[in-house]
Amino acid sequence: MRILDEEVNLKENFGFSLMRYRVRWLVLLITAVFDYFSTLCFVQKYGVASEGNVLVSWLIRNLGLVTGVLFAKILQISVVAVFASLHKRLGNLFLFIIILFNFWAIVVNLY
Repeated sequence: MRILDEEVNLKENFGFSLMRYRVRWLVLLITAVFDYFSTLCFVQKYGVASEGNVLVSWLIRNLGLVTGVLFAKILQISVVAVFASLHKRLGNLFLFIIILFNFWAIVVNLY
């Protein structure tokens, strides 16, 4: 695929990311699961209006609590996969940033 006049092999870049940073991908999935459950508890306890992420709040209102939060987590992981597919090294940075956001969200949701 050509992006900005440069050849980008999406499949090769994604495979590289999965193989090279497999521990980070595992950590991403684990933190996503914990964030999913902590968000469920948080929204059940304080209500949808207290959810800080506008997209997640909209998804919860329109799809329901469980489905909305699940869809938001799937979107998050999909975006990380897209960035990892676009660039070998930049995807790693984005992966790390999303892991940090998930950790932060878990802490905020639980306290």
